[in-house]
Amino acid sequence: MKAIAKYYGLLFLVALFVLAAPAEPQPLHSWEVPLRSSGRLPFHLDACQFDAGDGRTRLELAYAIELAPLPGEDSLHLSIDLSLEGGQGRLAEVHEQKHFRAKADTPLVYLDLKSFVLPPDTVALRMTVRDHASGRSGTAETLLPLRRFGPELSLSDLFFISSIHRPGSGDMQPFLRGGVIMLPNPSRLFGMSPSSDKAWFYFEVNHLAMPAETGGSYNLRYTVSDLSGQAVRVEERPGLPIVQVNSSRVESIVLKGMQPGAYRLDLFLTEPGTGSSAISSRYFTISGGASGEELALPMTPGDQARYLEQLSFIATRAELDLFKSLDESGKRQFLIRFWQSKDPVPETPGNEYMVDYFARLAESQQRFKGGLKSDMARIYLRYGAPLDIERQTSNAGYSKPVEIWNYALNGSTQFIFVDRNNDGHWVLVHSNHPDEFSNREWEKQIQ
Repeated sequence: MKAIAKYYGLLFLVALFVLAAPAEPQPLHSWEVPLRSSGRLPFHLDACQFDAGDGRTRLELAYAIELAPLPGEDSLHLSIDLSLEGGQGRLAEVHEQKHFRAKADTPLVYLDLKSFVLPPDTVALRMTVRDHASGRSGTAETLLPLRRFGPELSLSDLFFISSIHRPGSGDMQPFLRGGVIMLPNPSRLFGMSPSSDKAWFYFEVNHLAMPAETGGSYNLRYTVSDLSGQAVRVEERPGLPIVQVNSSRVESIVLKGMQPGAYRLDLFLTEPGTGSSAISSRYFTISGGASGEELALPMTPGDQARYLEQLSFIATRAELDLFKSLDESGKRQFLIRFWQSKDPVPETPGNEYMVDYFARLAESQQRFKGGLKSDMARIYLRYGAPLDIERQTSNAGYSKPVEIWNYALNGSTQFIFVDRNNDGHWVLVHSNHPDEFSNREWEKQIQ
């Protein structure tokens, strides 16, 4: 099915935070953190999914490219190539040439947003940007499962906004939503200043129950939590009137008093009249140049147990023993230094590895039966998202359902899980990874 595409761009002059370099692979089933390009030309790419009706999904891809002409040059020539591949072949592609004039010492960012209407599918997304003058290029690619929006109550993804204002005389029509201009923030990186102390986000609500008579309402609550899981902001919006089945809304997070670092935003919607509910979650980052010692790390017994569990999937046995032996001050210093050591690009405001890891932690809690104690969660957290997953049902030669996760580790690595009791609790029965359980007779045991 051919995609319906709309796209537009905006070039603007700003004092930017440096775009982050690539870190670990993104979560397989989630865009809770934005995608970062690899290569010498950095850009951020963020994806948001909305209900397009008729069983289709509106996929919006926002990206920001940091531009810097070479010394002695006053122009840039960019090639932008984007493709979306699905199970039935190529769904959409975009090829653009962009020319800019700018001084070498002038910070520029090219901001763009492309919109596609697609059938639900798992899409292979690839975007490459090339600067012809310098020969630099950057690439972002990942698998992106498109959401299947049904007739039930649902929330879209959360669309983070860098600025929001009334329309002016310029050509800003493509960024218009609900009568106002909303410029996307693909990095989800926010700074605090006297003129900007809020993080704005937009979302859509689908399939509210329209009451036969007036009086229907729904409730919203959003929670902002730090990486320890501690809620730092909770906002309630009770009794919002239902005026139409589908609606949209803009909310803001007050950043004042929040420390620099990564945070998780959870938006909850409940409909008292029907008992239905929906949730949408994403991460964002606050910059500010604060040192690790300034980060708030509570140290109650419960907090310490949670930190230890979070570390257990990626820290060595010696590191875990050291953490347990330290006093509260020592544990804080350990956590700060541990995550600093994992930071792939220390000169950027955020820690890309840490944000991605905590996104996978949250996903594992919800996705796998048994949460963080399950074998699937442990493998997912330690090795990241698999390249692909093979699924075999109990009628395909095995007496139990089988899942095989394939990785490009040490050439080719597999993790094989079996649902022994047909209850969704998957157990690792074999792997060819040298550090994992191995049982080459596993197939005989479930035939």
